[in-house]
Amino acid sequence: MTDIPDEVDFSTLSIREMRELWENRIPAIQGQRPDWYLALARKLRHRSQPFWTFEVAVEGRDLPACDPETYLELSQIAALSLARTGARESAEAELLELLEQAPSNVETLSLLGRVQKDRAYRAGAEAERTRFLGLASDYYEAAARHDPEGYYPLINAATLALLLGRTDSANEMAEEVKKRCRARLAKEDHYWIHASLGEAQLILGNTESSIAHYLEAAHKAGDDYAALQSMRSQAFNLLKQLGIPREIMAEVFVMPAILVFSGHRPDSEDRESPRFPVDAAAETSRSLLNAMRQHKSCIAYASAAPGADILFCEAVIQLGHELRLVLPTPLHQFRDYVRETSSPDWLKRFDAVAKEASNITEASQARYNESVQGPSLYDFVNRLILGSAKAEAHFLATDLHTITVWDGEPNPSVGGTSDCIRLWSSHGIGLDTWIDSRSGTTMESSEKALSRNSNIATAADSELPQTTKFILFSDIVGFSGLEDSELPEFFEGFLKRVADRVATLNIKPLAQNSWGDAFFFVFDSASDAGRFALEMQRAIAADLWIPASTNKALRCRVALNAGSVFAIREPMSGAFSFVGSPTNRAARIEPIVQEGQIYASEYFAALANVETLEDFALEYVGNRILPKSYGTSRVFALIEKTDS
Repeated sequence: MTDIPDEVDFSTLSIREMRELWENRIPAIQGQRPDWYLALARKLRHRSQPFWTFEVAVEGRDLPACDPETYLELSQIAALSLARTGARESAEAELLELLEQAPSNVETLSLLGRVQKDRAYRAGAEAERTRFLGLASDYYEAAARHDPEGYYPLINAATLALLLGRTDSANEMAEEVKKRCRARLAKEDHYWIHASLGEAQLILGNTESSIAHYLEAAHKAGDDYAALQSMRSQAFNLLKQLGIPREIMAEVFVMPAILVFSGHRPDSEDRESPRFPVDAAAETSRSLLNAMRQHKSCIAYASAAPGADILFCEAVIQLGHELRLVLPTPLHQFRDYVRETSSPDWLKRFDAVAKEASNITEASQARYNESVQGPSLYDFVNRLILGSAKAEAHFLATDLHTITVWDGEPNPSVGGTSDCIRLWSSHGIGLDTWIDSRSGTTMESSEKALSRNSNIATAADSELPQTTKFILFSDIVGFSGLEDSELPEFFEGFLKRVADRVATLNIKPLAQNSWGDAFFFVFDSASDAGRFALEMQRAIAADLWIPASTNKALRCRVALNAGSVFAIREPMSGAFSFVGSPTNRAARIEPIVQEGQIYASEYFAALANVETLEDFALEYVGNRILPKSYGTSRVFALIEKTDS
């Protein structure tokens, strides 16, 4: 770790440089620098980095040296970040607490309006949509009353008035927004001013002028993708209300494409039939560059094994796009693996790629042994890449694209390129760009090869040393306070009633175990694990047994994790089970879960994005310190979905 500079101009730093500063901070020294946290949080909120932004804001506001003004702004940034992750209830709770302290704060009122507006746009029933639009309108209009010269709350109030059918009021406010924005442009030329003018002109029916202002706003916003998405969402909702096809603004807001990649490693010297020969690397690099030049901007997800992975990453970096790496192990350990199994040139290129990545996700904390862990761990990495990319595409409301460097030959092995393509296909994701690894040329059609690949049987779990599974670990809060005389009722009464109810589910765990009040279950899917956890919580909440010794109804804490685990037969009991660091991590998350809640790790959340979840959603809670020196984990609360 190194000391932080006294002065940092975050406007000049890349996302990778900001990540390096953040990871090298020394809390004991930075504890006196809330201004540093505020500067970083301000910069990050304009990027597609809501989890990281939240963590910076919360750590900064909790510093002893944080003054009330800085605390307020950091708390507002934290709430905005929560809203962007989809945790709208948590964001609202944060903001209502701030509103109690400062009832007339314009930013807090506006953010509360934004949260309600988001809820309205996602409401299923029309009555719910109207109710949330009304609440949003109230907050924005209150903010506008406290900001007589501002344009931001007023333009939102105008848009909401139009959506609620109050056309005259909307037009009146839009005219006032035009005056305020033009006056502000004499002092500064910011993209939000042009976006507000675009919105006002659209409300007033001046479509050509609206498009011109939106184009200027989009140009000035650059890579502030969160702002671009906000502008686009607001514009599209207005167009829908006005009965104007959204296609008129299709070219105004150009969002980054989200790319996911999989490709072969270089052929070994003893390989009989070529799959990715060394002499195809240069042409492959050119084809990758040409494929990515089709997109104005990209956020790319990949791993960084020697071969096609690194070639892809180099192309991303060369074109100035954003690279997010997912590695099977911690960075230093995977670097050791590259050094031990590849040439010095590949190691040098790996170091360069890792240095330029804006994010590095480590799929496992365990030391890597390819001969033991390889197939399943690479399958887990493929799923993490896909889940993370799908979440990003959903947040930015943009398209997900796939690129592969592949020989076109189906292969039953788990975790390889063929298997990754089957993973994409199984979730309805096609192959957008196929570069033939044998020649480096881009193939015109992939349908025949995809069909052959889909029809091949993948190796069964029973054939693998490890396999990707979903783990549930829970315990009963208050068990340790029971008297011995109450234990028979706990096990033979309360716990049996809970078990009987859970047993009625059509979800059967692959393995299960218990130790007193602690329970361990393993599942094949995030959906099964989440539904089982919800039913378990419902069963416990429905059984209001209140032991005399505690005088409190028993509740449960549940932790969910996902990872690559070993399937074993326990020698002593003969029971079938799964073991590995992911099961240990689930056990470490469980103690930090709030009573009666279900928390999931970032790994579980990422893999859950790959599935279609009908019964629950995951809302970001924060980065939490785990007990027993297990580091930290981003955790998500599992929330049961309602009809609205």
